[in-house]
Amino acid sequence: MSGGSKIKQMLIQLGLALLNATLLLAIALTVMFWLVLGQVQSLTDTTQVAIADALAPQSAKLERLTTSVENIEEKLQSGVGNNELRTEIEGLTGSIQELRSDLETVKQIGPEVFLERILTAIGALISQNRLSDS
Repeated sequence: MSGGSKIKQMLIQLGLALLNATLLLAIALTVMFWLVLGQVQSLTDTTQVAIADALAPQSAKLERLTTSVENIEEKLQSGVGNNELRTEIEGLTGSIQELRSDLETVKQIGPEVFLERILTAIGALISQNRLSDS
């Protein structure tokens, strides 16, 4: 009977060891997941900053266009002369052409180069963060 008892105890100990190993693995995976999630969040934030920096000039141009259109609408409502409106419209047309040129440049660059520029900006931000952490 002692042989069967030893086998039973060994099986119990083996089961406990497997349970222990499984729990340790679950804890390790949870910690790794937590760390990776933090890195992904950091990368997401950095990517958003890089994209915002890349699109900031176009945003400013669009804001100027919006302001110009609002000025023209106000002048039309107030009955301002044609010469002033013509000057405003010419300026607006130039801004639109400039914005189209910028968008055409981005289009010609292609998504690969645009992505490369964003990744370069992200890399610079990450390096800057690492240097500031040191």
